[in-house]
Amino acid sequence: FHRVSDFSLKRADITIVTNKYLQDFVNEKGGKAFILPDKLPDFASPVVEKENDKKVVTFVSTFSDDEPIFEVVAAASLLPQEYVIYITGSFKKFKRLEELKERLPSNVVLTGFLPEKNYQNRLASSDAIMVITTLEYTLTCGAYEAISLDKPMLLGNTKTIMEFFNKGALYTSIDPVEIAARLVELFENIESLKQQVLLLKREMNVSWAEQFKEIVANID
Repeated sequence: FHRVSDFSLKRADITIVTNKYLQDFVNEKGGKAFILPDKLPDFASPVVEKENDKKVVTFVSTFSDDEPIFEVVAAASLLPQEYVIYITGSFKKFKRLEELKERLPSNVVLTGFLPEKNYQNRLASSDAIMVITTLEYTLTCGAYEAISLDKPMLLGNTKTIMEFFNKGALYTSIDPVEIAARLVELFENIESLKQQVLLLKREMNVSWAEQFKEIVANID
């Protein structure tokens, strides 16, 4: 597989990647890489349902090994009941499901898999979006979605995440105490973070258009 991949990278006129690390990797293999991150998604008028007197956070999850599910649940148990955390994603095949259910505090809701429209409504109805991965060189879709909806973010503290999503977010390790502390800090500074998200959104749209234009010029 790697030999075939290396061959294709050398032969391709261009290879489109999402970040600088992958660009350097392709170029070292003798290829010609251009960076084009995912475009911010468009959401068609999601329905917003606010929960009075609650601080609502949605943790975007797929129940993968790189996501700190138990740590987020533990963090929720350290927070006042006004904090409500929704965890998205299908948990049916999660190996530690019974253990998770036993540890689940009353301010955590497992949504299960949500159809696209319901998922958009869930994000739009949140005060903030949380997306945490322990994988380096990974840009999370949930962060793009949060920016599209103008939502402040709590993200993992990988180098790639902090460099790319450099406004409108706080960053955390997977330590439950730190996750809880960062959520409190987020809500203490939520209006400022909202303004930062709007700025980041404009910057990302302009940057994407410029990078796309460069790729088209090299294809032509």
